[in-house]
This record gives sequence, C-alpha cells and structure tokens, in this order.
Amino acid sequence: MALVLDIALDLRWKLHAFFMDEATALGVYGERRGPQLAVLLLMGGVSIFGLVRIARRFGGRQGVAVALTGTMFSVGLWCCEMLSYHYTDAVLFHMVGKVMLVSLLWLAFAATTCVGIWMDRASRSGSVLERISERRRF
Repeated sequence: MALVLDIALDLRWKLHAFFMDEATALGVYGERRGPQLAVLLLMGGVSIFGLVRIARRFGGRQGVAVALTGTMFSVGLWCCEMLSYHYTDAVLFHMVGKVMLVSLLWLAFAATTCVGIWMDRASRSGSVLERISERRRF
C-alpha cells in the first residue's frame, strides 16, 4: 500500500527534490557524494543487522522470514532511489533488454514478499491442495 501511495503521489522524487533544494540553498550540493555514500553504507549495515534479526526471530517461520526480507529490500531500494547516488543510479537505471534493472528489482522484491506470505499461509493451513479439497466438501 505504501508503494502505491508513493507512486500515486510521487513521494520518493518529491523527497529527493526537497533534499536537493535544501543542499543547494545551503551551498553544499556539490559536496553531496560523501554524505550520500555514508548513508548508503549505513543502510547496508542496517540491512545486514535486519537480516540477522529476521533469521533469528523468524527462523522457524520461513515464509515470514522470506516476506520480511523482500519487504526490507523493497524499502532499501526505495531509499537508494531517493538518495540518488550517481554510481548507484548508473547501475539501477541501466537497461536490461527493454526494461531498467530497477524495474526488475522491484518485481523481484515484490515477488519475494508475496511468495513469503504464501509460504507462511500454506505452512499454517496445510498444503494448498488440502485447502482446496476441504473447500469442495462444504
């Protein structure tokens, strides 16, 4: 839902423009690469910490762990796009065939989240085939 709002209201790029305008007004826009890289490195550290926490907390529920990992990577990608570090942008917006790599990443992370939710649901309610056969009985 948050990504739908982001797309509809263009929040990611408005936030990026806000920080760009503030840096320009303060006269520090030219020195943005250092802070951008520092934030990206911090995000990488937070991501590693998050993955370890997810594995420890939800190790017994693999579907939840997969869904949370997909969601965490989606949030990280959102932040990377908003930060717009030049070298990251060059990779993310590289064309792979007729689509940008970032589009494929969005698709992969969304699919990971969906598969994780499906895995958790299936593990708690029996197999999909069992649920279908139970519904037909009623």
